[in-house]
Amino acid sequence: MHGEQRAPDVDSEDLDALSRGTRSIFELAFAIGYKSESAFSTAFRRVTGSSPRQFRQASNPAE
Repeated sequence: MHGEQRAPDVDSEDLDALSRGTRSIFELAFAIGYKSESAFSTAFRRVTGSSPRQFRQASNPAE
C-alpha cells in the first residue's frame, strides 16, 4: 500500500451526530479529517455498507 493514507476513523460520537442530524455530512466529514464529503461517503459506505445519508435516514425513519 505504498502511497496510501489511512482514512480517519468515525467514532460513536460521530455516528450519533450523523444519526441525530446535528451536523451536516459535509461538516462531519471535514471535522473528522476527510478532504471532501465524497471521500468520507466512499469510506463510510465501505465500512457500513450504506451511505451517510442512508444511515441518517435509517436512524430517523419518521423524517
